[in-house]
Amino acid sequence: MSKTKFKAWDIQTESMRDVLVIDWVNELIDLSGGIIERRPHEVVLMQFTGLEDKNGVDICEGDIVEFIPFETSINNCVVKFERGTFKMELIRSGSARMLCNYREDEIEIIGNIYENPGLLEASK
Repeated sequence: MSKTKFKAWDIQTESMRDVLVIDWVNELIDLSGGIIERRPHEVVLMQFTGLEDKNGVDICEGDIVEFIPFETSINNCVVKFERGTFKMELIRSGSARMLCNYREDEIEIIGNIYENPGLLEASK
């Protein structure tokens, strides 16, 4: 079983940060990069899927990934959590595929929806 972990889009600094601690009682989220504390409404949490891409990078919700399915055509997808499972939604068509159906060497993170929104439009 994989460890539950998150990264966060820091709305204030418009930067991606690793999440060090989530304190739900005091409503504080400690982020990497120095002493950075945020309230839950000041960040967008992106949960780790339990999988890594072909380069060993953690795949999280909101990441944009490129994968080569068995049809051998390259597709860009957004990682989403829906109905209790992580899925890759094809940017071009909006159809979704279960993320766990692919090997890690078939998937590579190319960005995320916050730092690279242009990838969403470029793929359409």
